[in-house]
Amino acid sequence: MHGSAEDRAARAPRRHQTNAGRSISLPHTCLVEELRPPIQRLFFSLDPIDVRGQSVVPRHVAIAVMESKLRKPASPDLVAFRVIVDGTKNGSPVRHEWELVDHFDPEHGITAMMRTTGYSLSITGQFQAEGVIKPGVRTPDEAMPGERYLKELAKRGVVVRERRGS
Repeated sequence: MHGSAEDRAARAPRRHQTNAGRSISLPHTCLVEELRPPIQRLFFSLDPIDVRGQSVVPRHVAIAVMESKLRKPASPDLVAFRVIVDGTKNGSPVRHEWELVDHFDPEHGITAMMRTTGYSLSITGQFQAEGVIKPGVRTPDEAMPGERYLKELAKRGVVVRERRGS
């Protein structure tokens, strides 16, 4: 890498895509990457420093300052989505629909967003450890055994309902 972070940012490719689920690469990401190591060393170090005669750990101070600003108010959440796929099968039109509606779990204090993302990641990791998902680069629909994945989600109370019609 040559030049300053601003020079690299100016030369970085600009991809602006509007398709949902696609990533957008913006030039400022180079600057963010440039600043990450010093920020981690300065504000998240576990090595105590002296501040006006008091020994403090920078990470503990950073958490104390930021935690209240980053914490969301305690309120139940909801995750909902519907996927509709239209196509043909054996020359006839067909439609497949999947729906998920998940709510905050008050008994365990787990948000719907935590449940739908965290459980999914956990299942994926378990499948990788078991060798169900083979090493390599593939799209999720190529790598993930769909029916088994949905059964594992259901065991955890996250149910994706399928409706088939024509």
